[in-house]
Amino acid sequence: MPPGSPQIVWLASYPRSGNTWVRTLLHAYAHGEVADTTAVARTIADLHIPEHGGRPTPYANSGKTLIKTHYPWSANHPYAPATVGAIVLVRHPRDVLLSSLNFHRVVGSRVAGSAAAAKTAFDDADYVRAFIAKGGDPGYDHAGYGTWERNLRSWTDSFDHPRLIVKYHELRADPLPGLASILEFLGEPLETERAERAIAAASFDSMRALEVREKSRTGDKNPFFGGSGTTLKKGHRFMHQGRVNASLEGIVPGADAKLDAAFARAIEDFGLAMP
Repeated sequence: MPPGSPQIVWLASYPRSGNTWVRTLLHAYAHGEVADTTAVARTIADLHIPEHGGRPTPYANSGKTLIKTHYPWSANHPYAPATVGAIVLVRHPRDVLLSSLNFHRVVGSRVAGSAAAAKTAFDDADYVRAFIAKGGDPGYDHAGYGTWERNLRSWTDSFDHPRLIVKYHELRADPLPGLASILEFLGEPLETERAERAIAAASFDSMRALEVREKSRTGDKNPFFGGSGTTLKKGHRFMHQGRVNASLEGIVPGADAKLDAAFARAIEDFGLAMP
């Protein structure tokens, strides 16, 4: 933590909801380029990997320190007394599931949830069933992130500071209005041309190239993207597809309807229903 009394705005999300992309986007707006992921981590630190990027610093002109978190909000959240706000990223649970499934390949997971406890190989169908049954990734729950719904509701129902809800599918469809709303929330001026350059610098293709560039240099685990040069060579990339409104039917027939039923109330409450 910086010395003194920082004003922390959390970039909060359940894992695989676009946090990495938004961190990169905001870094590009503040600094005009994305030289490497350590620079991004200096702009918006990761609560879960504090050593990557070093000590967090205030964002641009706002005087507020942005920090990524996957923890649900509570009075026991780290640095709760210094908290002044939150930007909450929300993604449809089906797309979160599929992105999480890809992430398990990236990091080389061996077992997918309790349903596959006796297996040594990761089983996609078991993972889909476990995610739906448990309300999220069982491993994320074990890590203290809660279920998908409990995590999000903690930031909307229990958080008593200013907050901004950002929907992943809307940001993907048109990044400029979403970026503008984030900057307004932070008290940062919007410069349209600068924002458009930041969107290009943090595009899917640009971030994919950054991932390949960094992982190709070393076989060590990459703290920003997860995985390593080894898993990259196997074709497993953190920057996979960035899907919106994808389907589980190719993995488990009937799973789309089961997921929609299991998460129906939250999907409606958060305005995530897809056409």
